[in-house]
Amino acid sequence: MLKSILRISYKIGINSQLQQLPVYSSAIQALFQNEYAQAQEYLFQLKQQVESLQDPNASQEVLDLFVQLYKQTKNYKDLISIQEEQFFTYLSMNSIYNEDNSESLKELFRSYIEYDPKRGQAMLSFLQEKVDEIIPLGFQKEFYTYAGTLELLNKNYENSQKLLASAQDSGAKGSLAGMCLNNQVILSELNLEGEIKKLKGDFDAFCQQNIKNLLDAIIAFELTTVEENKKELYYLYKLIEQTETYIDKKEINAIINGTQIVNPNSYSVIFNLIDLLINHQYPDKATAWIKVVFKNKTQSPNLHIMNFGRSLLQYAKISMIDNKVNQAETVLLDFLNSQQPRLSFLQMMGLTQYSLLLKTENRQFEADQYEKQALNISSKISPTSYIREQIILL
Repeated sequence: MLKSILRISYKIGINSQLQQLPVYSSAIQALFQNEYAQAQEYLFQLKQQVESLQDPNASQEVLDLFVQLYKQTKNYKDLISIQEEQFFTYLSMNSIYNEDNSESLKELFRSYIEYDPKRGQAMLSFLQEKVDEIIPLGFQKEFYTYAGTLELLNKNYENSQKLLASAQDSGAKGSLAGMCLNNQVILSELNLEGEIKKLKGDFDAFCQQNIKNLLDAIIAFELTTVEENKKELYYLYKLIEQTETYIDKKEINAIINGTQIVNPNSYSVIFNLIDLLINHQYPDKATAWIKVVFKNKTQSPNLHIMNFGRSLLQYAKISMIDNKVNQAETVLLDFLNSQQPRLSFLQMMGLTQYSLLLKTENRQFEADQYEKQALNISSKISPTSYIREQIILL
C-alpha cells in the first residue's frame, strides 16, 4: 500500500490545486498510519472540495486513494463502486484511450471476477456493444479474456466461449483450449482456488461435450509465444489432467500415437510439459508424451537426437522406476552417444545416471568408468553453463 500511496502522491504533487488543500495531507497521513476510519472521513471531505475545482484529473487521484483505502479494509462493495466511478470519469473526459485508463478497466474487471461476478454483467453488456468505441485496440484481447472469465463464473458458457474465442488468434480449435487455459490462469492469479473447485463440475461437463476437439487442440497446440512461460505450461498440463478423466486410456493412446508434430517449436513446450508431469508424479502421462517425441523423431530424421536429451534422461528415470532396466540402459546409451563430443551438464547427468544404473546391476567396474567420465566433465564445464543447464532442468 505504501508504494501505491507514494505513486499517487507523486502524481498529485504535480497538481498544485490539490496539493494546497490541507485535508489532502491529513488523508495521506491517516492512510500511512492505518487509521482507516479517520482516513475515510478526510477522503470524503477531500472529494467534496475537489468537486468545486472542476478538475477531472484531481478527481481521479482522490478516487485512487479511495481504492487503496477499500482494498486495505476489504470493503469490496465500495471498492467496486469507486472503480466504476473512475471508469465513467475517464469516459466523460474522452481519455479512455491511454494506458492508465486501460489499467483502471482491467482492475475493475479483476474486482468483478474476484468479489462480485453478477454485478459485472451490467458493465459487460454495456461494453460488449461498444468495444471498438471504448476499448483501446491494444487492450481488446485482454478485455475479452477477462470478460470471458467473468461470464464463465456467471455460468453463461455460450457467451464465455464467444468472448474467449475473440481473444484467440489460433482459430476455433485453439480457442477452446485457450478458453480453458486463460480462465484458469486468471483465476489462479487471483488466488481463487475455491472458485475453481466450485466451477469444476460445470466446467468439466462443458468441456466434456467437446472432449475430442479439446484433446486434439492440446496435442497440436503451437505455443510459440509462451515457449518459456512455465505458468502457462503448468495450466496446459492441468488441462490435460482434467481432460483425461473423461477419455478411455486406449483412446488417448490412439490419438497420441497418431499425432505428428509439425512445428519444431512445439518440442520445447512438450519437453517442459514432460518435466512438469514427472515432477507432479504423472509418469504414465509423461511416457505418453515422450512416445510422441520419439515417434516424431523417426518421422523427421533431420532433427538430431541431441535435441531430445532432456526427454531421454526423463524416460530413463521412468524406466528405472518401472524396473525396466534394459529399456533404461538402451535409452541412456542412445542419449550418451548423441552427446559426443559435447561437454555439458546434461551429459554429466546422463553419465551419472548410467553409472547408478550399472551399480544396481552389480557392474561395478563399468560403473566406475562412467563415474570418472562424469567427474571429468564436471571439472571442465564452466559454472555459468552449469547453472544455466540446471535452470533448464528445473
